[in-house]
Amino acid sequence: VKKETPYLWLFGGGGAATWLIQGLARVGVSLYGILDDNVSGLKALSGLKILSPDSKVITDEIKFNSVVIMAILNPLYDTNLIKDRLVREGWGKVIDYGQWVQEHYNSTKQCAAPITADEMDDLKITQVRALLEDDESITNLDNFLGFVKTGRNIETNIDLNIYFTKSIPPMREPLRMIDCGAYTAD
Repeated sequence: VKKETPYLWLFGGGGAATWLIQGLARVGVSLYGILDDNVSGLKALSGLKILSPDSKVITDEIKFNSVVIMAILNPLYDTNLIKDRLVREGWGKVIDYGQWVQEHYNSTKQCAAPITADEMDDLKITQVRALLEDDESITNLDNFLGFVKTGRNIETNIDLNIYFTKSIPPMREPLRMIDCGAYTAD
């Protein structure tokens, strides 16, 4: 029997989840929990337990009456494979964050974007845009900002191979690379 209000989960307990939780909280949407295949070092995020999708504490009824929103923005993961597997394992509806945001907006007129346009500093964005030297980089910045403002990743054409884009000549092997990140630059 389908429950009236589905259990809402995020799949992925990494950095993207913390960011997407902000968008959900902004419009008053509560999560039932977070699912992740790698729970060995993860216990909780934003006060929510992180569970494996095959955890014995999750009943078949809960799975069937759930909506799982993909919270993986890392292009190295094939989210379609993960979605297909979750559906085969009995999870009700498995959906990309952008698709969920669009459906939520269509039914409520509330935008669950991770950051609103009002929270962005237009002067700083203009300064960053001025630092970019090519049209592709400017387009990628604008597309990313569009996703951040709307939560929808429609027709963005962002290069998913962010570290080794085709426009950069191949590097010699072996290659050692350190990604120091830019977490506070969100």
